[in-house]
Amino acid sequence: MPDSNTERQEYGTGKSQVAIVVPSRNAESILPEFLFSLQESSFQNWMAFLIDDASEDSTTDVIRDWCNSSGKGRPILLNKRHGPPGARNVALKLLISEGYQLVLFHDSDCVLERNTVAAHIAAHENSVGTGIIGGPVKSIHSTRVGAADGYASWFTSPPGRSNGKFRFLHLPTCNLSVKTWVFDKTGLFQENLVTGEDVAFCQAARAAGVDIAFAAEAILAHKDRDDLHTGQISGMLVEQGVSAPRGCAAHRVAFCGDRNRGPGGPRQPGDGHCQ
Repeated sequence: MPDSNTERQEYGTGKSQVAIVVPSRNAESILPEFLFSLQESSFQNWMAFLIDDASEDSTTDVIRDWCNSSGKGRPILLNKRHGPPGARNVALKLLISEGYQLVLFHDSDCVLERNTVAAHIAAHENSVGTGIIGGPVKSIHSTRVGAADGYASWFTSPPGRSNGKFRFLHLPTCNLSVKTWVFDKTGLFQENLVTGEDVAFCQAARAAGVDIAFAAEAILAHKDRDDLHTGQISGMLVEQGVSAPRGCAAHRVAFCGDRNRGPGGPRQPGDGHCQ
């Protein structure tokens, strides 16, 4: 697979080179809306790898029916639960072996805008050598807990800039696109992590010198959870030995106590902590 910082690659020409990976578990009520938004995308030269992670509802039927009717899906039906990182890895191994050069990761509880996929493709084609690109995530919530989760989990623009390359940035796997050569440098997602595998992946990519960029036009909406998901993630990250990225809410909650204070008192401008 290409590993060049100077080669410009056009994606989606000829044989489909773009894979979209969506892990699902017990998602019968939410997956259809994601799939509808995917079918309405302005960019259509993709193949969707849809994973059912040993669901206990009819998610398998939703995936099978959509793949049969659309002709644009590859069902991956797991009998044993793998968790999100393990499920993504099953699809990654398959699509890499088949020669796909770019993969987009989304979640079953997301809703794409018409140009979300096209914006990811354009950003990669215009950012030669950049391995990872993320986009903004808008919140869809019905409760105050969901609103808090959305506020703490997502951002519609990265700290400091609206576009450009970052070596410090963590972006979530609900709206992430990765050139497949990156996995030669980072390995696959860490399956031992209960959550926070996107944090660990971005850390590994930065350590390997992979540029991470943000495409402001590649926006989607996420249906936020109505439980204390963000606080749970923060605690799990600490227990699992994964540092939440500086500048994100999970880092500020887990490592700083709150959003305005560092471990030694109020955060001062330019002190390098939680910027």
